[in-house]
Amino acid sequence: MNWDAIGAIGEIIGASAVVVSLVYLATQIRVQNTESRIAGNHAILEGFRNSIAELASPNFSDISYRCMKSVDPLTGQELMQELWSSLVFRNMNQAAAWLNSVTSIPSLNLIPITSFAR
Repeated sequence: MNWDAIGAIGEIIGASAVVVSLVYLATQIRVQNTESRIAGNHAILEGFRNSIAELASPNFSDISYRCMKSVDPLTGQELMQELWSSLVFRNMNQAAAWLNSVTSIPSLNLIPITSFAR
């Protein structure tokens, strides 16, 4: 066996190692993208959970009930709280629609918040 043949074998082994490392890197990038997508979905769902918990508080429930009857008995602060909660509901609904369109979780069917609107 001469040095040219040994060099050719070395090049073949080197090229094979490059291909294997590229396949490994592609797999790692795919896994990392999936984990990032799942983390983003988790953050959105955690925001939903926190917002709903805040909006379900007894103080806010009382304000919402009084607002449904009439806006007149609300103070300025309560009226602003009701306005901001309406904006939060709208943004949560938009985020839920987006999350349903991009999620890879087939059993995740978020109910649009507008279906609960007054």
